[in-house]
Amino acid sequence: MSRLVNWGHWIVGAVFATWGALDFASIIFRLAGRLAPHGDTLAVDTFVQAFAVMIAFICAWGIWTWRRWGQLVALFLCSIGVLAYAIGVYVTWGTEFGRLLIVAEIASLAISIWLLLPPVRAAYWRREQIA
Repeated sequence: MSRLVNWGHWIVGAVFATWGALDFASIIFRLAGRLAPHGDTLAVDTFVQAFAVMIAFICAWGIWTWRRWGQLVALFLCSIGVLAYAIGVYVTWGTEFGRLLIVAEIASLAISIWLLLPPVRAAYWRREQIA
């Protein structure tokens, strides 16, 4: 197995785990503000974000353990990310947030390309049959 495949799965898994950890920290800070006296009530977006945190952590685990479903979930999340970030860049063009979205767009595209490389696909589909 090449270094690109072997090291890449650790990096991609770390990206998804970091995404989940940052979203989790955002939820904690949001909950602290809402549970304070005279704070807002819990909103649906908090629960949706909590679901996204669980999906990101599950995806990271699937990537790190060479599971087919981990690769498929990562491709699905990256596809959604590419579309959402492209719309976000279009809407916020020229702002600081727009520049951050460009970085996120490039990262999402890079991960998608890595996941679709033939040696990477072969490694994910071969690992499940052996184990």
